[in-house]
Amino acid sequence: MKNNETPTRGIKNCRDSRLFMGCSPLQLMCNLTGNRPQSATFHTATVVANFEKKPTMWLFKSEIKISENFGAKYIDSLIELIETHFEIELVNKKIVEPELIFIDYKIDKKNISFMSEGMVGTSIIGRRRDVKTIITLLENEYSKFLESGVNQERIIKSYEVIKKVRQNLNYKDVKEIKSILKDAVQIIYSQINVDFKSLFGQELILNDSQIYVDDETYRQSATGLILDLSLSDCNNFKIHVECLIDQAKILIKIKNKNEVSDYKEIVNRIEQVQNAEGLSELKEIKTGYNTLV
Repeated sequence: MKNNETPTRGIKNCRDSRLFMGCSPLQLMCNLTGNRPQSATFHTATVVANFEKKPTMWLFKSEIKISENFGAKYIDSLIELIETHFEIELVNKKIVEPELIFIDYKIDKKNISFMSEGMVGTSIIGRRRDVKTIITLLENEYSKFLESGVNQERIIKSYEVIKKVRQNLNYKDVKEIKSILKDAVQIIYSQINVDFKSLFGQELILNDSQIYVDDETYRQSATGLILDLSLSDCNNFKIHVECLIDQAKILIKIKNKNEVSDYKEIVNRIEQVQNAEGLSELKEIKTGYNTLV
């Protein structure tokens, strides 16, 4: 240590870092030898320990799961309900990934956040008494809210299967990923068949499948599983399904819609939510009854 330097030099700057949020000066003193960290491994362990304790700013906050529904549209529907009772101001919206969204609001000048995670649900985060106020309102209005529109993402279980498959692909090479996806074809198909039947009352037959891994010719090298399906009651009704594993998407397209006039209702409901490519996200397809318009 140089002359005239105190052992606490640099501690303030460390405390300003997110990595050491919540550390006391004494904790940081113990973690420093002179002015240098003892080791990267030691600091990693210290950070984990501090996060388990949680920063002081979270000690008086609550996170309460309010629904298995999720997505930006669901939160917008909640806000429409809440704003009839409170003054609401949007502060920030952050999409961490397609299925993980954080939206911060000022509700009657109180900081309230909504966290929505795919296949998990939606939670409210804020000070306990403020969250309790919102929860009380939702409890009083909740039955009416659900009756007016149930988020259809709840009934689509295929996304849970895709998510589990994606987790198994971490740190694998191309050959291993292809092998895992090959083994998962039947499982993914079976669940898509269940979800399709719940939407349309029709079962599907698997005709063929293709796997794409790190292929520059396919969607910017996305990891994809393609299923070629047909209706069990009509083999001419061909359905193209793209499972984008790393993006957690299941896209559907009717291949020969002009040849299956007897199934016009199914075609129309699928095409109502199609994108510019003519592909429809499975979880966005409405059921044939009591749907949110």
